[in-house]
Amino acid sequence: METLWRGKSVIWLSGVRRAGKTVLCQSLSGVEYFDCELPRVRGELADPEEFPGRQLLRF
Repeated sequence: METLWRGKSVIWLSGVRRAGKTVLCQSLSGVEYFDCELPRVRGELADPEEFPGRQLLRF
């Protein structure tokens, strides 16, 4: 995972609930992650052209 993260600017991590995705993200240094289950975050991600320039709530 760390090797993949070094080569890519975005990694989409998906899977069933309670599989350890959040714990995995928190274990990597320098990683920002977004909880796409939250309606507020989903709204921010709705427009992909605007997303990079916005200040999102980070988790």
